[in-house]
Amino acid sequence: MNGAAEGRSWIAAWPTGDSFSDAPLFKHMTNTVAVNGDETIAELATVHYTGSRLLEAYLMARDLIKPR
Repeated sequence: MNGAAEGRSWIAAWPTGDSFSDAPLFKHMTNTVAVNGDETIAELATVHYTGSRLLEAYLMARDLIKPR
């Protein structure tokens, strides 16, 4: 099922990052996901994933925009 059919807007997005260079984006965006991020970006992120299974990071991000 696609996002529109599930009631999600495709405008909703989740920026991902892993290092200090992503900090300016994370400071201005919501629903951010740090993937194997350094300490700076992990503190700024809405959620932080560490590991090698990117599907898990994706699922964490998707949960941020699920309709409630």
